[in-house]
Amino acid sequence: MFRTDTDIETDVVAELKWEPSLRDDDIAVAVRDGVVTLAGFASSYADKWRAEEVVSKVKGVKAIANDIEVKLTAGSMR
Repeated sequence: MFRTDTDIETDVVAELKWEPSLRDDDIAVAVRDGVVTLAGFASSYADKWRAEEVVSKVKGVKAIANDIEVKLTAGSMR
C-alpha cells in the first residue's frame, strides 16, 4: 500500500502528540518522499531521541532527519 507524504505527516504529528514525554508544539514535521524531517526544540537529549524513536514506528517512514535542537533548562546546564 502506497502512503502519500501527507498521510505520513498526519500520522507522525498524531504520534508525537500522543507521546506524553514530548511537547509536540515545539517540534515541526516535514515529509518528502517518505523522509521525515524533525525540527524545533527539545528540553533534553532523551526527548530528542524519543521523538525520533516515535517517528520511526510510523508506517511509510523511510528515513528520519532529526534536526531538533536541545535547549537545556538552567538547572540542567553545567
